[in-house]
Amino acid sequence: MAYHKLIQTEKDGQPIEDIDSTLSQIKSEFLKAINKNLNTHMALGALYRLVTVCLANEEHLTKSLSEKIIPIFEEMMNILGLRIEKVSDEEKGHIQSLIKQREEFRQQKKYEEADEVRDKLAAKGIELKDEIHQTIWMKKE
Repeated sequence: MAYHKLIQTEKDGQPIEDIDSTLSQIKSEFLKAINKNLNTHMALGALYRLVTVCLANEEHLTKSLSEKIIPIFEEMMNILGLRIEKVSDEEKGHIQSLIKQREEFRQQKKYEEADEVRDKLAAKGIELKDEIHQTIWMKKE
Protein backbone atom coordinates (compact mmCIF):
# COMPACT_ATOMS: atom_id res chain seq x y z
CA MET A 1 0.00 0.00 0.00
CA ALA A 2 2.88 2.40 0.72
CA TYR A 3 4.10 2.08 -2.88
CA HIS A 4 0.65 2.89 -4.23
CA LYS A 5 0.46 5.99 -2.05
CA LEU A 6 3.83 7.08 -3.41
CA ILE A 7 2.88 6.75 -7.07
CA GLN A 8 -0.43 8.53 -6.52
CA THR A 9 0.91 11.49 -4.53
CA GLU A 10 0.32 14.75 -6.36
CA LYS A 11 0.65 17.44 -3.69
CA ASP A 12 3.51 19.88 -3.28
CA GLY A 13 5.00 20.95 0.01
CA GLN A 14 8.05 21.45 2.15
CA PRO A 15 10.71 18.73 2.20
CA ILE A 16 11.10 16.62 5.32
CA GLU A 17 14.26 17.34 7.30
CA ASP A 18 17.03 14.76 6.99
CA ILE A 19 15.00 12.61 4.58
CA ASP A 20 17.84 12.38 2.06
CA SER A 21 20.24 10.99 4.66
CA THR A 22 17.57 8.58 5.94
CA LEU A 23 16.88 7.30 2.41
CA SER A 24 20.60 6.98 1.72
CA GLN A 25 21.11 5.05 4.95
CA ILE A 26 18.21 2.67 4.18
CA LYS A 27 19.50 2.01 0.66
CA SER A 28 22.99 1.42 2.02
CA GLU A 29 21.64 -1.05 4.63
CA PHE A 30 19.76 -2.88 1.92
CA LEU A 31 22.73 -3.16 -0.46
CA LYS A 32 25.00 -4.22 2.41
CA ALA A 33 22.54 -7.00 3.27
CA ILE A 34 22.32 -8.17 -0.35
CA ASN A 35 26.09 -8.17 -0.74
CA LYS A 36 26.50 -10.05 2.55
CA ASN A 37 25.68 -13.54 1.25
CA LEU A 38 22.23 -12.37 0.16
CA ASN A 39 21.07 -11.76 3.72
CA THR A 40 17.36 -11.55 2.90
CA HIS A 41 16.40 -11.07 6.55
CA MET A 42 18.43 -7.84 6.72
CA ALA A 43 17.32 -6.79 3.22
CA LEU A 44 13.65 -7.20 4.11
CA GLY A 45 14.32 -5.25 7.29
CA ALA A 46 15.63 -2.34 5.22
CA LEU A 47 12.62 -2.56 2.89
CA TYR A 48 10.33 -2.57 5.92
CA ARG A 49 12.13 0.49 7.29
CA LEU A 50 11.56 2.30 3.97
CA VAL A 51 7.84 1.48 4.11
CA THR A 52 7.73 2.63 7.75
CA VAL A 53 9.36 5.96 6.84
CA CYS A 54 6.79 6.46 4.06
CA LEU A 55 3.82 5.69 6.28
CA ALA A 56 5.14 7.67 9.26
CA ASN A 57 5.55 10.74 7.04
CA GLU A 58 2.36 10.19 5.05
CA GLU A 59 0.94 13.64 5.84
CA HIS A 60 4.13 15.29 4.55
CA LEU A 61 4.45 13.10 1.47
CA THR A 62 4.92 15.25 -1.63
CA LYS A 63 5.38 14.51 -5.30
CA SER A 64 9.08 15.46 -5.16
CA LEU A 65 9.65 13.21 -2.14
CA SER A 66 7.79 10.37 -3.86
CA GLU A 67 10.04 10.81 -6.88
CA LYS A 68 13.06 10.24 -4.60
CA ILE A 69 11.60 7.21 -2.84
CA ILE A 70 10.02 5.33 -5.77
CA PRO A 71 13.31 4.40 -7.53
CA ILE A 72 14.76 3.10 -4.24
CA PHE A 73 11.61 1.12 -3.51
CA GLU A 74 11.49 -0.33 -7.03
CA GLU A 75 15.19 -1.24 -6.96
CA MET A 76 14.76 -3.08 -3.66
CA MET A 77 11.68 -4.93 -4.88
CA ASN A 78 13.39 -5.85 -8.15
CA ILE A 79 16.52 -7.19 -6.42
CA LEU A 80 14.35 -9.28 -4.10
CA GLY A 81 12.38 -10.59 -7.07
CA LEU A 82 9.14 -9.06 -5.83
CA ARG A 83 6.81 -7.83 -8.52
CA ILE A 84 4.87 -4.60 -8.43
CA GLU A 85 1.88 -4.60 -10.76
CA LYS A 86 2.21 -1.54 -12.98
CA VAL A 87 -0.27 0.20 -15.24
CA SER A 88 0.22 2.45 -18.25
CA ASP A 89 -0.27 6.22 -18.03
CA GLU A 90 -3.37 5.86 -20.19
CA GLU A 91 -4.84 3.27 -17.83
CA LYS A 92 -3.93 5.44 -14.81
CA GLY A 93 -5.83 8.34 -16.35
CA HIS A 94 -8.87 6.15 -16.96
CA ILE A 95 -8.78 4.78 -13.41
CA GLN A 96 -8.40 8.28 -11.93
CA SER A 97 -11.35 9.56 -13.96
CA LEU A 98 -13.55 6.68 -12.75
CA ILE A 99 -12.46 7.34 -9.15
CA LYS A 100 -13.33 11.02 -9.58
CA GLN A 101 -16.72 10.06 -11.02
CA ARG A 102 -17.29 7.71 -8.08
CA GLU A 103 -16.39 10.47 -5.62
CA GLU A 104 -18.88 12.82 -7.30
CA PHE A 105 -21.59 10.17 -7.00
CA ARG A 106 -20.76 9.73 -3.32
CA GLN A 107 -20.94 13.49 -2.68
CA GLN A 108 -24.36 13.53 -4.38
CA LYS A 109 -25.39 10.57 -2.18
CA LYS A 110 -25.87 8.40 -5.27
CA TYR A 111 -24.42 5.37 -3.56
CA GLU A 112 -25.71 2.76 -6.03
CA GLU A 113 -23.96 4.54 -8.90
CA ALA A 114 -20.80 4.88 -6.80
CA ASP A 115 -20.92 1.15 -6.07
CA GLU A 116 -21.33 0.42 -9.79
CA VAL A 117 -18.14 2.37 -10.52
CA ARG A 118 -16.32 0.46 -7.75
CA ASP A 119 -17.60 -2.83 -9.21
CA LYS A 120 -16.52 -1.78 -12.70
CA LEU A 121 -13.01 -1.10 -11.40
CA ALA A 122 -12.99 -4.35 -9.41
CA ALA A 123 -13.87 -6.26 -12.59
CA LYS A 124 -10.71 -4.77 -14.13
CA GLY A 125 -8.66 -5.93 -11.14
CA ILE A 126 -8.51 -2.53 -9.44
CA GLU A 127 -8.99 -2.47 -5.68
CA LEU A 128 -9.95 0.80 -3.98
CA LYS A 129 -9.15 1.88 -0.44
CA ASP A 130 -10.96 4.97 0.79
CA GLU A 131 -8.94 7.16 3.12
CA ILE A 132 -9.74 10.44 4.81
CA HIS A 133 -8.53 12.75 2.04
CA GLN A 134 -8.25 10.46 -0.97
CA THR A 135 -8.97 7.09 -2.50
CA ILE A 136 -5.94 4.87 -3.07
CA TRP A 137 -6.12 2.24 -5.77
CA MET A 138 -3.99 -0.75 -6.63
CA LYS A 139 -4.00 -3.30 -9.39
CA LYS A 140 -4.43 -6.85 -8.17
CA GLU A 141 -2.66 -9.73 -9.86
